[in-house]
Amino acid sequence: MGELWLALFAYLIRNWKWLYFSCALFYIPFLIYLRPGVLPESPRWLISKGRTDEAFKTIQKAAKVNKVSLPKGANALKVSDQESLPFSTILRQLGRSRKLLIYLAIAMSNWFVVAMTTFGMKMNISHLGSNVYTSFTITVIADTLGTLLMFTMDRVGHKRLLVISVLSTGAACTVSFILILFVDNVSEWLVITFVMIGKLFNATEFGMAYTYTGELFPTDIRAFVLGSCSFFARIGSLASPYLYQIVRKPNLFRSCFVVQSNFYLLCQFLHLKFCTFKKSSH
Repeated sequence: MGELWLALFAYLIRNWKWLYFSCALFYIPFLIYLRPGVLPESPRWLISKGRTDEAFKTIQKAAKVNKVSLPKGANALKVSDQESLPFSTILRQLGRSRKLLIYLAIAMSNWFVVAMTTFGMKMNISHLGSNVYTSFTITVIADTLGTLLMFTMDRVGHKRLLVISVLSTGAACTVSFILILFVDNVSEWLVITFVMIGKLFNATEFGMAYTYTGELFPTDIRAFVLGSCSFFARIGSLASPYLYQIVRKPNLFRSCFVVQSNFYLLCQFLHLKFCTFKKSSH
């Protein structure tokens, strides 16, 4: 919703200084969170400081909001003495499991591609159509719909939704590539439609990457894995602005997403082959 407001403000306020100032005004209401008690502290932090009563009240409030009941003995809160595994121990644990190493390689490649596609599309919106404001608005709508699609994950299934979103992104980007290079006098809106379909499912995959990646790994190495995947995602996002510099031509810029879409399809093939999700005791 914030980006939709930004599209409207950018259209009405063409001076970037006043645009920044107008956007900053929306942060003023959030100053209320500086008031003690408005935003509760993390229960884990409270427990680590010995404030278990406050932590239990926060957990009770969260349970009430989510309409669940706490198990017996939930008030006996404590933080594990072993906050995190040493880095060397994590590496040994990964090295002993070929399956975990395969999962990690596939997850990192997926994060790399999804971040490169996400930021590449956002930072080069002006090449998706003749009107940058219209293109930005359509992109934001596609992002919003893709994010809302994540709410179906429990009904559709985490892995199934991830597979659908990744394959749909790759297919849509490939179709746009074919239209640009092999169809004469192709409609600009037809190309934008397929690119935005890819953007919609890309937004879904972006969110599902966090959820599903964590489910594939044991709890004690999950933070390390997510950090490693995020590192590769940052590499992808840093590389995305330079795609246009490599291709040099605006029309071919859009077609370069076929490289990413093929990478998507390859990663997803490996994902389907190796990553069979099983519930664990972690």
